[in-house]
Amino acid sequence: MLIFLAVLVVTAWLTHPLVYFALYFSLSHSPRHLRQQWVQLSSSERRPAMLLVSLFTLLPVVIALLLAPLLSGHWSERIIALVFIGLAALTMPHMLLLEQAYRRSR
Repeated sequence: MLIFLAVLVVTAWLTHPLVYFALYFSLSHSPRHLRQQWVQLSSSERRPAMLLVSLFTLLPVVIALLLAPLLSGHWSERIIALVFIGLAALTMPHMLLLEQAYRRSR
């Protein structure tokens, strides 16, 4: 845990705040939370959940890759735009699993 915190601090210090946020959210928060929700799903709910997660993750990534050359602005502005598209790609499956878990618990 201490090493993880040290990596977070160093990354925050060395990178742009938006890059840091994207890295933290994409590599730490989202996978950890998705894993927590995944184990709460029944075996019959996992396949539909995986299909939804895959669709709502791959679709924005493909769209971002196709649209990247068309984005106006400097390269750094394009990167920031793609980072937020990537965050959207992670947020949607994240929220779908949460909603499915919530509906199951009611």
